[in-house]
Amino acid sequence: MADYLEKRRQLYYAVLTVPKALQPELGLRFVKSTGTGDKRKACTIASQYVAGWKLLIEKAKGNDTGFLAEAIRLGEDIKKAQDAEHRKDLEVVLIDHAERIEQY
Repeated sequence: MADYLEKRRQLYYAVLTVPKALQPELGLRFVKSTGTGDKRKACTIASQYVAGWKLLIEKAKGNDTGFLAEAIRLGEDIKKAQDAEHRKDLEVVLIDHAERIEQY
């Protein structure tokens, strides 16, 4: 997931270049601050953004992939998790999903 991170000043940003064919529709690339300077936390946060962006790209291509939507749902569940242990478990699953998305 580190390939999707850029450090600017003291914060990490999630970034993803849009395929050339879709740039007129979606723009050149997606960029969003993770809000943290901690690389490990930034990686987890970036995986949520990248999963969402890849879902947008796939939808723009006319494809619909279930595991991308599931990754986005996991990201939402992490935000709502009541305790740290449950949040950590969900993050592990989300990272697994992010790795599968990267292979896509």
